[in-house]
Amino acid sequence: LSEADCARIVTLLEENNSQRYVANRFGISQSVVSQIYSRFRETGSYYKR
Repeated sequence: LSEADCARIVTLLEENNSQRYVANRFGISQSVVSQIYSRFRETGSYYKR
């Protein structure tokens, strides 16, 4: 996923959309959505170190 995709995922989640909805919209698993959001909340980054 691009940085723009990750940013959109975070935005959708912060707009109170469910992780399942976001995952379906991007064609990815809910666990990937969860990882992206957790990483963003903890580090402010969309990518692994």
